[in-house]
Amino acid sequence: MHSVRRQYEAGGMAGTARSAMLREMDRLAEIEGDDAAATAAALAAQVRPGIDAGLHPWTYVPEAWLIVAGACERAGDGDNGRACRAAGRRWIERALPHVGAEFRAAFVEPQCSEPGAAG
Repeated sequence: MHSVRRQYEAGGMAGTARSAMLREMDRLAEIEGDDAAATAAALAAQVRPGIDAGLHPWTYVPEAWLIVAGACERAGDGDNGRACRAAGRRWIERALPHVGAEFRAAFVEPQCSEPGAAG
């Protein structure tokens, strides 16, 4: 993942590189142990300042904040985790007035893509 991210950066695709970092953090969350948590926390510290600067268009910004929050919390940094969750909520609150009434419930409810799961 690291080499792919560097290619994105070299190609001027900083938002896509940040989204790749988020994907890497998300995968690290599946690995037990302090090393994975520390690596994810380091990535979170790198990506956090750039989330508002832009991500790959398919990356949902509140999900990005949630991934970063989880990385912070797994590393024992509850304060930054809460701040990231709050940033995700603020993004939704700012965007909600621009969402059609018929889509608002789906916009604010968590979606689950796992087979057999409700969502």
